Amino acid sequence: MTPSTRRATTVTFALVVAGCTGSGAADVAPTTEPGGGTGATVPLPPATELPDAPPAGGEPTVGGAPAVLAVADADGDVGLVDVGREGWVQVRRNWETAMSLDGRYSVATKQLLSGDPKAPTRETIAAWDSLPDGRTLGEISLGEPDLAPTATQVGGHLVAFTDLVEPDDGVIAAPRAQSRIVLADPDGVRWQAELDGNFEPEAFGGRRGADGLPAQLFLLEYFPAAAPRFYRVRVLSLETGEVSLPLNLRDKTQQVDERMAGISRRQVLSGEHGLLFTLYRGTMDGTPDGEPYAFIHVLDLADGVWCLDVPPELELERLPGSLAVGGDRLYVASANGSVGSMSIPSISDVRSPPEFDWIVEVSRSAEVAPALAADADGVWVGPDDGASRLVRLNASGARGEPLALPRSGPTAVTVTGSGVLVAGPGWTTFAGIPDLDWLDTIARISAP
Repeated sequence: MTPSTRRATTVTFALVVAGCTGSGAADVAPTTEPGGGTGATVPLPPATELPDAPPAGGEPTVGGAPAVLAVADADGDVGLVDVGREGWVQVRRNWETAMSLDGRYSVATKQLLSGDPKAPTRETIAAWDSLPDGRTLGEISLGEPDLAPTATQVGGHLVAFTDLVEPDDGVIAAPRAQSRIVLADPDGVRWQAELDGNFEPEAFGGRRGADGLPAQLFLLEYFPAAAPRFYRVRVLSLETGEVSLPLNLRDKTQQVDERMAGISRRQVLSGEHGLLFTLYRGTMDGTPDGEPYAFIHVLDLADGVWCLDVPPELELERLPGSLAVGGDRLYVASANGSVGSMSIPSISDVRSPPEFDWIVEVSRSAEVAPALAADADGVWVGPDDGASRLVRLNASGARGEPLALPRSGPTAVTVTGSGVLVAGPGWTTFAGIPDLDWLDTIARISAP
């Protein structure tokens, strides 16, 4: 396909507020000893060292862990651990790497100098690798310098790139008057445009256009463009190049044009419901000294936005938080030791406002948010409170049997068909960690 270049301008008309105002929250009382039955437990693979050779017969596993896992740290470095064979391998050395939202692939970029040595040309090289097996899917030139990935396609390999620089203090995004957007997959550049204004790709829409590309790309527009303090959601049509307003997730007859102030902290995808949840910390007036509050921005990949107020008991306006999705439930945890949950279908149920239906205190306060991993039956909570265990809560908030960990301070948890996999600073439950100068503390685990 021949790449197309289009210039788009914003379209502004009727506005409807969707709720990211920081005023009010669900009135839910914390529960320290929830009633009901205990949640189902999942066996925890023991801490092990790498074996010298894979076990005979079948696919190699260690302590119930899959043979190959992918991990990512907070800096974006992605690595593979071949539990039964070769140990730890970095996916891309000296590349800037990001893992896709669904954990199925990573995309890495690096800057390449070519041409005349006295006046070299800079270009961005992008490479895709399948996860967790590490197969190379493709490597291409984007034809532009200083591009970085900001959005990945769910169920595909399309990635949105834009030019990113670090924002100044006191603003929520980098200043820019125009925004380059390049869409590419391992086969090459598929679409590109330059938009007037300060835009950053957030997510691809779920509907496909006639050319096989997603019909829509959701954008965050930052303003004022030269010193951003607020953002609002916009929808870029990849069929026409026009930028328009999103729909109201709970009332698709209305469009939304709300000014929001906040910095993204955590993000999680509900592929089953087609919703992307992002936890934000913001201020009432958009300034660093304004009254703080927290909210969860909900993006419907079928075209719709809504904001969920966070219960004040979680104290997320001042403390770190984490998100997880399991089955039909969204789980939110706070460094104050509490976990809250709500029904995901209730978000689009117009008969009543969506609310958190329980909050449970599971641990003492800590400096960081608990590591979370959810399945259809409940959630595993890994607090960093000095105790070496995972706490189990079922979908109703009832406490299940805790699982002992080899060490304290879990930073990443995931649930597989083989059990629960956990990592912390310098340790995992699925393989020993050698002295790796490229891997920081593991923040995410991708497993089959």
